[in-house]
Amino acid sequence: MEDQPVVTYTYTKIIATLLLIVVLSSIHPVAALTEDDVRAELATAYEAIAKAEAAGGSVAGLATQLDNVARKLPGAPPDLLVTDKSILDAVLAEASSAEAQGKQRTTNRLIVVGAALAVIAALGVVVWMSGSKWFWGAWLRAHNGWRVERT
Repeated sequence: MEDQPVVTYTYTKIIATLLLIVVLSSIHPVAALTEDDVRAELATAYEAIAKAEAAGGSVAGLATQLDNVARKLPGAPPDLLVTDKSILDAVLAEASSAEAQGKQRTTNRLIVVGAALAVIAALGVVVWMSGSKWFWGAWLRAHNGWRVERT
């Protein structure tokens, strides 16, 4: 039993003080949201949606959410401002996701178009290289019974 360390009262006070400092330093005062803050966030969200739409993303639902926030904004109470701010934060996150999906769709479409053009070009080369053999072979099979006379 004597081999186990004994935590003294002094160590307990030091640890408790350090934990209290950590907890108190992590608490940030919450600033009151104003209508101007939400309007600035709304403008940022509209820019993000425009950017996502330009990239080919689907933004119809996001635009509807922003329009709802914009309609409720004038003269909104503080608790509604907090709700609007959280909606705008979610819209910003979804807008970046929609932008990435739009870019991916555009890339996929370009790959498919490029592959189709490569296949068409390869078929064109094959027809150019052996098309006359195919044509005259088919003509000869179609006119098998014909005799050619010299005149």
